[in-house]
Amino acid sequence: MGALLAPLAANAQLQKITYLLPAPGTLPAFGPWMLAQAKGYYAAEGLEVEFVTGRGGVDVAKQVGAGNAVIGGAIGDTPIIARAQGIPVKAVAVLGSGSLMQLVSHKDERIDSPRELRGKTVTVLAYTDT
Repeated sequence: MGALLAPLAANAQLQKITYLLPAPGTLPAFGPWMLAQAKGYYAAEGLEVEFVTGRGGVDVAKQVGAGNAVIGGAIGDTPIIARAQGIPVKAVAVLGSGSLMQLVSHKDERIDSPRELRGKTVTVLAYTDT
């Protein structure tokens, strides 16, 4: 039966979707997405995926929330930041392993545990993006 349906699937119209990336698709982190595209996995599921680069995770969330794309990628805290700004998005999957967050100090500070941060100043790159 599957062999009989295969020609129909090949001729079926693919559903076009835009997937927003938070950074250029040439980065190694997006290798699995690009490999799936090259191997035809999306087309096999009836999708024609156009990858478009946004300006970071929160920008991707804003664009998805505005309906400019049906799906986008960002790191774990993006929905928290976006929803706090009233952007109607939700996380549907977390990919990868381990934390993307890091806390770094100069070796002379001799900070070996979070408890030793008491009384110290901690800075971040930005509160508006991931």
